[in-house]
Amino acid sequence: MNIQAIYDTFIAEQNKLNRDNRYKGKEEYYHASAAGSCLRKLYFESVLVAEATNSPSKESYRKMRLGTVFHSEMEDCFSTGTGTLSIPSIGTGTTVLSTSTIYSIYQEKEILIKDLNVRGFYDLVLVNDETGEVFLYDFKTIGSFPYKLKFGRNPKPNSSKRYELQLGTYGMAIAKEFGNLDGMFLVYYNKDTSIMKQVTVPMVYVDEARRFWEKAQREHAKGLPPLKFNESPVESWECNYCQYKDLCDNA
Repeated sequence: MNIQAIYDTFIAEQNKLNRDNRYKGKEEYYHASAAGSCLRKLYFESVLVAEATNSPSKESYRKMRLGTVFHSEMEDCFSTGTGTLSIPSIGTGTTVLSTSTIYSIYQEKEILIKDLNVRGFYDLVLVNDETGEVFLYDFKTIGSFPYKLKFGRNPKPNSSKRYELQLGTYGMAIAKEFGNLDGMFLVYYNKDTSIMKQVTVPMVYVDEARRFWEKAQREHAKGLPPLKFNESPVESWECNYCQYKDLCDNA
């Protein structure tokens, strides 16, 4: 029996189900998770709504599935019967919240920013029921090598800031929905060592995200953006992994 083939089929079915549930009938929206990515890729994906011609390998899908499993675990971790959570002494990066503060929990909710034509799903929002403070979290799974590049002894700067811009995109919607936003955090999980690290994301990325999506709209109104490093593509290596590589090469 080929267990790997059975698992690959299962992953493909689950991915299709997730795409249909989240995106079918709404393909014209930009994906919030694509913030900071290549403007040409965004054009093929959300303006032309073109069919991808270069799918990731089955090995890549298995790796990505680990992230899905971790997100599901975190959702279960924060689920309670009442929708609230008592958390002792949580540090926010600038302050330490009081012991046993009660938080209202919001998970995996859709956001829609109509003026920017952007939609997506945030991971976690915690609202301090005493102070009304609103905190936004996003979970990321990464391997040991990128983890070392980000948090090791000699960290390498990440020029794209995609995760920060993604979180800033959610932040725009959260600030509007709840009336304020007091902190944004990326929570990294090392898939190889199980080490977790929480990073505070500066609030300036809310404005940076808006500027990115406004630029995307301006450029896409002109048609397919030209090849221009730092914009299309953002990083030199990403073309080799792009699902629209053939379309882009022949455009």
